[in-house]
Amino acid sequence: MIILSIETSSRLGSVALLETGESERLLAQVSVALSATYSERLIPFVEFLFAETGLSLADIGLIAVSTGPGSFTGLRVGLSAAKGLAFARNIPLVSVDSLMATVYPVLPFIERAGAFFDAKRGEVFGGGYSYAPGALPDIIFGPSICQLNNFYNLCMKKEISFIIGDLSLINTSEQLIFNKFHVSDLAIASTNAISVGLLGYLIYSNNGGDDINSLSPKYIRRFIPGKQR
Repeated sequence: MIILSIETSSRLGSVALLETGESERLLAQVSVALSATYSERLIPFVEFLFAETGLSLADIGLIAVSTGPGSFTGLRVGLSAAKGLAFARNIPLVSVDSLMATVYPVLPFIERAGAFFDAKRGEVFGGGYSYAPGALPDIIFGPSICQLNNFYNLCMKKEISFIIGDLSLINTSEQLIFNKFHVSDLAIASTNAISVGLLGYLIYSNNGGDDINSLSPKYIRRFIPGKQR
């Protein structure tokens, strides 16, 4: 099966084409920075991947898209593009937890991991996950919105020692606490469309596609116009 995956929950989004079956293979991937022209650039990037691989929308068997938590603008644009493409060829569409996709590549090696994104106004989107061989990761907690100190208290309580997050949010007083964890910067280990596609395939294999008409982003917090996104 050829999967088109779209990840737009964070500052650096990505689009990928993957082939799944007896083994997984990345066919092509491109990154796109979140900007005012995000909505104008996403579909051209999809078209670029098709041109690079010689594929077309007719070859796609599944579309996977991150639906949050994360950037209000990014999630809205990503899901809108995914829905439009799915409707065009009646392609199954599945939504993927952005935080789960962030930790998915490391779970086979460290068993448990947490991730947090900047939620603005002194808060973070956070979640904790554990490895489940051959299946979707188990959710230990979240996704939820909370203060950063509440997030790492939850991680300690749930015996999570590996965290991926935006290190710029950690102030000097919190640094001593975070020294108790192995922390990877989200700028390096960002959520990517590859993880979204692989998780999307697992979801689809077990549960089928989502209802396109009712599918919406997981904003967690109501968007307030004029506030930072």
